[in-house]
Amino acid sequence: MTWIQNTNNSLIGATNALNVVQTRLWDGANWQTAGTIGPDPGMLLWSTVAYDGTNGVFLAAIDPDDDQSTTGDQELWSATFDGASWSALARLTTNTVQDIKPQAVYDSAGRLLVVWYQNTNLVMRIGDLNLGSPTVVGQLSGASSQKDFHLVTGPGGQISTVWEDLAADGSGPDPMLVNYDATLGVWSQPLRLMSNTNQLEATT
Repeated sequence: MTWIQNTNNSLIGATNALNVVQTRLWDGANWQTAGTIGPDPGMLLWSTVAYDGTNGVFLAAIDPDDDQSTTGDQELWSATFDGASWSALARLTTNTVQDIKPQAVYDSAGRLLVVWYQNTNLVMRIGDLNLGSPTVVGQLSGASSQKDFHLVTGPGGQISTVWEDLAADGSGPDPMLVNYDATLGVWSQPLRLMSNTNQLEATT
């Protein structure tokens, strides 16, 4: 478990109001202190954590200039957990486009799967944290509702991504879903989950 602590009571932090990322590890009976993740990040916009029972990863989108209106410098950073301690935060993306909303899970084969929003696309990386050359999952228009996607897993190791979007005919918005095939390493085409008229549906 990870959470963000800020002694300045800032919701997202800044270079002059640094965040502290605290962690705890459940050993089956009690929560054990797993240390903090650092160095202390500044403006931290989104974060996620994934753990496979031995190894873990923490991913964060950080805005280094404290200015959310300049999105091209919003990049992804990570720290890894080896079962005992965390590595230092390291920058993963170095491009000039927006990289935000990282989400990570381990698939049924134990491989790390990272999905994030990059310059109007949902993109992914399988197996490691080399995020410099991601695979495009799907193209989005950039609306805030579409950026707010969710990477979800099922009891049998199923992995899906859901978000709110307009259909091809312009109707909606409605919840959309793509399923991941861990054997083939590919995503399905988007599936529209509902098509009610005059009713609003949204993902949560």
